Amino acid sequence: MKTSELTSAALDWAVAKCEGYEYELVLGIRGVTMSGSNTMGGFPWLLPRAIRKINQPSAMPLQNYNPSTNWSQGGPIIEREEIVLVNPTFGYFYTEYPWLAFIQGCTGEVFETGDTPLIAAMRCYVASKLGDEVEIPTELSSN
Repeated sequence: MKTSELTSAALDWAVAKCEGYEYELVLGIRGVTMSGSNTMGGFPWLLPRAIRKINQPSAMPLQNYNPSTNWSQGGPIIEREEIVLVNPTFGYFYTEYPWLAFIQGCTGEVFETGDTPLIAAMRCYVASKLGDEVEIPTELSSN
């Protein structure tokens, strides 16, 4: 999947991969984690949950890992990686999205866009680490 098209669980999964987390997909119903089949009504969906750092099996699990929507998780990545965010409506750039993020990566500057600053920044981070195409689990390709 193109990095520029990653959203929601797929984007969070890619960020977790960049951060060195293993990832577990849990069947959930409208935000309620469930084991087994859908017995409470509603619709099934995949709840992304980064469970622990690779090579640190005793590390505490991180539940509800969603850096593309949670500033307390995505913000430190933006600061650490020195990702620059620009709102193109101020006339610097023109994109179809309201936010542009860029970073100086190992192969040069990386630019990504998104509907929110966090989505743009996390796409930019993933592109700088994994490239323009990311192979994601099939369970996430429709989310």
